[in-house]
Amino acid sequence: MKHGLLSIRMESKLAPLMLLFCSIPYLTMRLYLWRDMHASDKFASAPEPWVLATIAIFGGLVPAVGLWIIFATLLRDRDHFRLPMLAMAYASLILIFASGYAILQVSSIEPSFSAMPILWQKAEVATLADHVRGLHVIFLDSLYLSVTTITTVGFGDIAPLSPLAKVLAALEGVVGIGFVGIALGHYFSVCIHRR
Repeated sequence: MKHGLLSIRMESKLAPLMLLFCSIPYLTMRLYLWRDMHASDKFASAPEPWVLATIAIFGGLVPAVGLWIIFATLLRDRDHFRLPMLAMAYASLILIFASGYAILQVSSIEPSFSAMPILWQKAEVATLADHVRGLHVIFLDSLYLSVTTITTVGFGDIAPLSPLAKVLAALEGVVGIGFVGIALGHYFSVCIHRR
């Protein structure tokens, strides 16, 4: 039995696939640290801008395509309310924005967010273990910031500093509110079409 663009069987496989898509920035940054940056030298400094730009492009575009498929399926199927797909879309939005925050923080020697560690110190070189530890803290802080921003809780303990970080945080707040509207609209559309 098929609904919209995705069958029920396909929906169950989409969740791990979206998780993998959303982990692209972390995995590529970790691979870069291990393979390219620290392969020949125990100590290393900041990567080239093209490396971070590539991670940002693929880390943002690939999950966005998966998210587009989810939304297209949800909005076309007015006969079934798909709470698992809505939850998957919401989680994907959180992970996509968290990846964006993390990429912003690791892309510069200046902080993009307050209270987040800086991965690349200006006059210091670090070992692979130092970089990996810093990367983990940055990605966890980014996930925390994304959850508090998309739910519009915003504790204020981590705040955007750079103009691009401020725009991204504001966009996530708007998307979070818009998502609730889309979810409610989809629910009422299903209710109306079942009559």
